[in-house]
Amino acid sequence: MKLVLALDFDGVICDSAGEMAVAAWRAGQVFWPEWQTPEPPSDLIDKFRSLRPVVVTGYQSIALMRLLYCQRSMMQIRVDFPRLEEDLFAALGESRENLIRQFGLTRDLWIAEDPAGWRSKHFFYPGIVTALRYALNQGHEIFILSTKQVRFTVRLLHDADIAIPVSRISGLEKGRTKDDLLLELYLQSQRGDTWYFVEDRPEALLQAAQRPELKNVHCLLAAWGYNFPEERQECISHPAIDVIDLPHFITLCTSL
Repeated sequence: MKLVLALDFDGVICDSAGEMAVAAWRAGQVFWPEWQTPEPPSDLIDKFRSLRPVVVTGYQSIALMRLLYCQRSMMQIRVDFPRLEEDLFAALGESRENLIRQFGLTRDLWIAEDPAGWRSKHFFYPGIVTALRYALNQGHEIFILSTKQVRFTVRLLHDADIAIPVSRISGLEKGRTKDDLLLELYLQSQRGDTWYFVEDRPEALLQAAQRPELKNVHCLLAAWGYNFPEERQECISHPAIDVIDLPHFITLCTSL
């Protein structure tokens, strides 16, 4: 029996919240010149980490950092982030495409100038690297379904010596929902494969769980990732979604 894992990257494989906070700050320096230091104050990074679940795609972290800098309440940001983000970016007069480009270019410049410093802001969750290497060595398949730009995911996986082919890594460039990507991969797979979709964002799992064609894919919420307690509770109550902790995920990867 072959195991097939379709995994989110940030919040499932890698904790990148610290890197994202700094990248957001540096990208924001284009719009707010008062942000002079290479990194935001430590208290802003701590608050950013607490609210990381509101960010779906990396460039939105620019808005989150700005809202925190302007001392918006954390509760207000948590419950109303989409509207606050939209209003902030509308006031800037910047398109989503330009913001994505700026965020990516900021990371590219950081990597070019200080690759070790950029890498040091990322932390693979304990046991993940060994577990994924083991699964790959056993002949199981791993796909990455992420909203991160592919070049950054590829670099981090390469640095960790996790040999997932680039052809099996989907990112922001695809411009498609994860449930659509998952369905395409699933329909191309062999009968008898055991599929797991592991994601830390409940909305992505809920969308997949609503697709009848994916009824045989096990949808797992990564409890160690970027989600709030009430979101985990919602998934616990959902008949098609299971909440899994990191030790059990490691066991899943290494027991077959």
